[in-house]
Amino acid sequence: MPINYTGTTRNYTELEKITEELYQDSKTLRERVIDIEEGHKSGTDVYESKVEVAMTALNTGEVTATGDIDLNVQKTPVSLVGFNYEDRINDNALKGTRFEKSMKAGAYNVVSDEFDRKVLIQIQPAIGADIETKLWNGATAATKAAVALLVAGAGQGSITAAAQAAVAAMPTTLFDSLVVRTLYNDSQSKTAPGAGLGDYIKVTGAVITAANIAAQYALLYAGAPSKVTDNPNAQFFAPLGHRQFIKAANNAVGAAQQI
Repeated sequence: MPINYTGTTRNYTELEKITEELYQDSKTLRERVIDIEEGHKSGTDVYESKVEVAMTALNTGEVTATGDIDLNVQKTPVSLVGFNYEDRINDNALKGTRFEKSMKAGAYNVVSDEFDRKVLIQIQPAIGADIETKLWNGATAATKAAVALLVAGAGQGSITAAAQAAVAAMPTTLFDSLVVRTLYNDSQSKTAPGAGLGDYIKVTGAVITAANIAAQYALLYAGAPSKVTDNPNAQFFAPLGHRQFIKAANNAVGAAQQI
């Protein structure tokens, strides 16, 4: 007998795997690339110390107060920032898709187990990727305004116009990135304590490309204090995009292979 059907049809032949966007979680937090202090509330005091000593001629007599050993301890309260990632998931929009097949019977049962296992689970790594980006690129509106008011100069002890432009071009976020906190912070241990320019060493260079990355990195290395570069645990922080430049430079025809 013939089968008579009225309505539209759907093709249920589907790939088992859903193509997912390539996410990365926060490598900075996961691998502890930086020192992370957890379990504190806003206003926690952070102490910084510095010691300077001076050598003097041999003295076999009584030890006196010479001022040749200078001990400095400073306290800076740290204000923390709270933020959310929140939304509502409307599973009703999944009706008519492959995910409806995993919904239980009944008009009110619109939760798809397959959607939760294969799509909803991607939210956590997506949040990690977003945090990773903001840890290294972003500034609050208040910090952007404060950095813009700094007087730019070529010498050490002043911000460069390029650094000001870089901060201005950063996304406006809820907290300052690590790069911005290096340029501008409220540490009491700085040469000029309190809110303002950070104690950082400026190295004048050019926009980094595959052609000049070796020379530009050499400038950074040469400009760093020897007590930093001589430390076997010292780390070099750079944009992930520079990895491509390094690979391109190392694979250039006739180029001397770099480590």
